[in-house]
Amino acid sequence: MQGTRILTSALAVALALTLLPGAAPAAETPGSFVTGPAAGTPLEIALGYLDANRGELGLTAGDIADFAVSDEYTTQHNGVTHVYLQQRLGGIEVVNGLFNVNVMPDGRILN
Repeated sequence: MQGTRILTSALAVALALTLLPGAAPAAETPGSFVTGPAAGTPLEIALGYLDANRGELGLTAGDIADFAVSDEYTTQHNGVTHVYLQQRLGGIEVVNGLFNVNVMPDGRILN
C-alpha cells in the first residue's frame, strides 16, 4: 500500500512538471497592455488568448482543452475582471496548473 502511494505521488509530480507552462508575458511597461481591445466576455477573451498564444506559453492544444473556472470576479474601482483557470487532465486538477488572466473592461489583457 505504501509503495503504491509513493508511486502515485511520484507520477503526479512527474505529470505536473511536464505540463508546467512558461510564465505568461506581462505588459512590458507600466500603462501598457499585453493585447489590444477585444470583444467578448472576460472568460472568452482569456481562453482565446491562451489558445492563440499557447506556443509562446509552452502549451499544447491538449493542455488547454480542459479548464475549470476556479474564480472570476470584477474589481469595482477599476472594472478589471480577474479570471482564474484551473488546468485539468482527465477531469483531475493539475498541480500548479492555475492561470490568472486580468481583463480590462474594453477587453485588453493587463497580464
